[in-house]
Amino acid sequence: MYVLATCTSLGLDKAAFESYTAWQMYPKLTKVTKAGSCYQYLQLVESYRDEEGLARQRLVLNLGRVDADTRGDLVRLGRGLLRLLGEEMVTGEDLQAEETRLYGPLLVGDRLWEELGLGEKLGRRLRRLGKRDGGTVQAVLAMVLNRLVAPRSKLGVTRWLERVYLPELEGSRLGVERFYRALEGLGEVAEGLEEDLFHERRDLFEPGLEMVFYDVTSTYFEGEGPEEAGWGYSRDGRSDQPQLMVGLLVNREGLPLAHKVFPGNRLDGATVPEVLEDLRQRFGVRRVVFVGDRGMVSRENVEALGQAGYQYILGLRKRAGRRCWEALRQVGEEDWQQVAEGLRVARVLAGEGASIILCHSQARQVEEEEILQSKLQRGQEALERVAQGRQRGPQALRRAAEELKQAKASKYFELGLEGDGRLGFAQREAVVAREREMLGLYFLQTDVEELSEEEVVRAYMQLQEVEAAFRELKDFLKLRPIYPYRQQRVEAHVFVCVLAYLLEKLLALKLRAAGVELSARRALEELERIEVVRLRAGEEELRLISRPTAQGRAVLQAVGVAHLPRTVDAGAER
Repeated sequence: MYVLATCTSLGLDKAAFESYTAWQMYPKLTKVTKAGSCYQYLQLVESYRDEEGLARQRLVLNLGRVDADTRGDLVRLGRGLLRLLGEEMVTGEDLQAEETRLYGPLLVGDRLWEELGLGEKLGRRLRRLGKRDGGTVQAVLAMVLNRLVAPRSKLGVTRWLERVYLPELEGSRLGVERFYRALEGLGEVAEGLEEDLFHERRDLFEPGLEMVFYDVTSTYFEGEGPEEAGWGYSRDGRSDQPQLMVGLLVNREGLPLAHKVFPGNRLDGATVPEVLEDLRQRFGVRRVVFVGDRGMVSRENVEALGQAGYQYILGLRKRAGRRCWEALRQVGEEDWQQVAEGLRVARVLAGEGASIILCHSQARQVEEEEILQSKLQRGQEALERVAQGRQRGPQALRRAAEELKQAKASKYFELGLEGDGRLGFAQREAVVAREREMLGLYFLQTDVEELSEEEVVRAYMQLQEVEAAFRELKDFLKLRPIYPYRQQRVEAHVFVCVLAYLLEKLLALKLRAAGVELSARRALEELERIEVVRLRAGEEELRLISRPTAQGRAVLQAVGVAHLPRTVDAGAER
């Protein structure tokens, strides 16, 4: 069924009509003033883009003047043309809008899902285990797209699906139990699926000097959590809840390569051996530079990296050992190199083929000086209050120690008692001077000789890609809190979030390659303007796609969607 009607007969103004149709050709009322009188002409116009990409219109057919005498003739003309084509005319009075569903972000997410072959790979892995993939692939797709677009709980996903449009999900009966069963199926094949995705990008690691970036975060449970959950340092400030640890490997571009879930009481550095084993055994990586943050450095981990045949760039805790102080003492003013505005570096040999790279950031020095001054001031004011108070003796000492702990200034002050039992205190000048000596400095350890000091520093700074990944996983993709309590479901939930992040990063790379100056998150928001509107005329049903904005069209083109169809239905191709 075709719809042929003027904006007036549809009951829509021109802007609304153009918004709710994807037609490139449409009727237009043009006003012309002659001899002081205003006339309306009905024209059939076509939208197109000129050589410079600017939106233009051109006249296809002039249908004549519209007034009281000619309106009926034009309607009869329309009906006659349709009869010649074997079609039927439907006017605005016949049409009823029944529902509107979100389409744009799901279209793009689904396109990226297909580009990675995720549905095919998942189905193949399930069949290898003798499992029927019916419903599981759909359910995983729904959960991943939901994480990408508008994260909800598993119950929330069922409600969300009622408000979105995607042909693959039409007619599917996806409820909470179906999602939980799908998580169990995904959990059984997660490692294999991740390996399939990794090996598709295997060329990233041959033959050049490639890098992987690794970091760890924690996420907590609501409730008791599974037996594998543990208690440890919470980066979410939820030490009152059991948690698990998530390790994430990304490449230079920030694309997630692999992830691993650990018990919540596992130390950051203790996760490294398993990750290295995965790189070597599961993924077959023979040569790579492993870039990790402070807390990854230990003699055992450095030895494990060497045994695996990997090189490394690792951050050092500057207050954790004597290596940093020894390196600092070896550096003279002439050894520093200015590599960027406000950043200078120096290299010191550390033995066994390793070097320590000293980095001094002027901006970091200013920031750390302000933090130190704040701690000293808060500590001083707190101790003065205690000294002037009524407390004496051991009670005054305990109160002072508590106040210093709150101010994070315990190491900067020495406490004692005056002859009358009042609190006495003094600043530890040597400690403060030693602290100031380290302001603005950070230290890296590496065995990579092929890279200059500047290149080593820039590589280390790319760890921010992992930190950005964790922020996105937690803040928008809603990795936390975790509600499922079965370990397999928990790990599958984490994998769903990682897959959603993979789609988001892939979108970001495509936008960058196409010169579209939008973040992936902002692009998805722009696509929310694309909806499917279901109209009904009697027993006939028509689904129209709303027009994208100029930015929306650019996003669609970046992912390979040249144009949207005019209409969609349950059996329509995307």
